[in-house]
Amino acid sequence: MDLWDSLFDADKKASRPQEKPLPVPESFPAFPYPTPYSIQTDFMQQLFQCIDQRKVGIFESPTGTGKSLSMICGAVSWLTEREKAEQEQIEEDQKEQSNPQGSKNGSKSGSSDDTPDWVQQHRALSDAAIERQEREQRRRELEERVERIRIREKKMRENLARKMKRQAQGLAPSSGFRSGAGQTKKMVHYT
Repeated sequence: MDLWDSLFDADKKASRPQEKPLPVPESFPAFPYPTPYSIQTDFMQQLFQCIDQRKVGIFESPTGTGKSLSMICGAVSWLTEREKAEQEQIEEDQKEQSNPQGSKNGSKSGSSDDTPDWVQQHRALSDAAIERQEREQRRRELEERVERIRIREKKMRENLARKMKRQAQGLAPSSGFRSGAGQTKKMVHYT
């Protein structure tokens, strides 16, 4: 066994055992035209199968047969199908975890078996940092609100003090006019 074979075997062992091969589709919805040529369909199916089995593929086709489009559509279709299968697997795992009788691993609550500890720790630290930032932002918003209220109250106290001072000087509180000897004069105030 040479180096290449040992690397390939190690790669096979490293792949997750719960991944089931995806069924090769008969049609490809990512294809932008109504119907692909048979050579394009074969190309996309072979590419889909090659990607799903994590193999290296060498594809050839005559000029003008839509190799680039077939490559893109086949890869996008595989990616879409893989994401859909992974989402279904996640939902199935969540159902098993929420069901206490079906739970095989009761020691780890809410974490998947294949997630490394350092990823879980990083996620926990990130969540804590996000919560801390949100609390800090909320605190700053509340402090700004309190400061605006204090400024408004200070202005109200100053206005009240001016009003009381005017009343003490004999000025009418609301009109700004001074009454005396039957005639009124307008007072000008500079502030």
